[in-house]
Amino acid sequence: MALAIAIPLWLTLRGDPAAALAADRTPWHCISCGAGGTADLLQNSLLLLPLGMGLALLGWRLGSSALLLLLLPIGIELAQGAMAAGRDAALGDVLANATGGLLGWFAGRERWRLLWPDPRRAAPLVWGVFVREAGSESDRDTEKLKAAITPARRCLAVLEELLAGPCFLGERPTLADLYAAPMLTYLALAPTGRRLLGERPRLAVWLERMEQRDSLAATRFPAES
Repeated sequence: MALAIAIPLWLTLRGDPAAALAADRTPWHCISCGAGGTADLLQNSLLLLPLGMGLALLGWRLGSSALLLLLLPIGIELAQGAMAAGRDAALGDVLANATGGLLGWFAGRERWRLLWPDPRRAAPLVWGVFVREAGSESDRDTEKLKAAITPARRCLAVLEELLAGPCFLGERPTLADLYAAPMLTYLALAPTGRRLLGERPRLAVWLERMEQRDSLAATRFPAES
């Protein structure tokens, strides 16, 4: 977190005397100025993205994160105008910094929730596919099965993207792997689930590897009997 704040401060508060004249000509309300205005906006949007992601991973709420991600660039712009020669203080920089930081916050929040899923995220895989196709007679529902295929396919795509190696976080299984294994095991017991899983070969190989572990081999789910 310290680096996520220190690096933007170092990058933005260094003086550039050679650019002093151009900086003096830039109005404070400028959003995208000059030939390089769009490129500057994109660069500024990346500046606080790591900080936003870090705040989300530390559990900061959206409101407090947004406040910090707005006040920090305002402070930077004020400091640039007062102390950093050749640095222009512009509204566009504040908006780009804050927007990038918020994008980082949302990215950090979603990644964290996907790596540590809750039962609701298993719904398209277990309740939507397995239960509606291979569950008890009273639970089977063709229409609900069809409706679950798209979100289940999306969930599998994200899970495969999150595989960082043989396991979700690298070389060794973690709670993320142990949490996901039962969901995908149930999914694979349904014909539609096996077909969807076959569309994600890396995820299918991961599941086969997990099922070879002694702990999973010794733990049989009711539907596997």
